[in-house]
Amino acid sequence: MSGVKYYSSVAIRVRGRYLTMFHTQKNEHPWRFPGGKIESTENTESAAIRELKEELNIVPVGLQFIGHYQTDVDKGEWIGSFFLCTEWNGKPTIMEPEKHDGWQWFTPSGLLLMGADPEAKAAIDAERGIIYGELKS
Repeated sequence: MSGVKYYSSVAIRVRGRYLTMFHTQKNEHPWRFPGGKIESTENTESAAIRELKEELNIVPVGLQFIGHYQTDVDKGEWIGSFFLCTEWNGKPTIMEPEKHDGWQWFTPSGLLLMGADPEAKAAIDAERGIIYGELKS
């Protein structure tokens, strides 16, 4: 197992629904929040902003920190920083069609039925004030 890697992810919520992207390269839990690896020159929030621009061509008006999530996948330990976005500039558009096959709005229960990743559930629960498991603020 290699060293710890860090990523940022953003739960985009409007009227109780979350924007989730379908990742074509993820066989398990393909519906995920936008996000990705934090570059060495970035902090967690700037990485989240960059990922929203790269993946959906939107710029958040503001981000609220939700918490952290630790997972062991892809031959390494990853620690994620999750943010909530409820307002942005731009129209969500898939910018990396080689990675994403679309996006859709889901209720929290809809996300679970569609096979969202465990991190999405933990982030939604944390945003609601339900802190348990591995996501901690």
